[in-house]
Amino acid sequence: LEPGCTWEWTGSKGFSLERWQFWKRRFGELAAEQGLDEHLRSMAKEAEAKMDSAERTATQASNVS
Repeated sequence: LEPGCTWEWTGSKGFSLERWQFWKRRFGELAAEQGLDEHLRSMAKEAEAKMDSAERTATQASNVS
């Protein structure tokens, strides 16, 4: 992790698009982090992929209406 890197969400409490985007980006960064345990990197990659899938599903559902 980069020095001074913010791990924590510092925005408003509760659900928001900004919070979703923050964590999706962080999972992507962690998945690419060479200094982390491979199991943790794999879990971060999986979380990012599941978030991508959820976004695609939501987009497809909104296009059907």
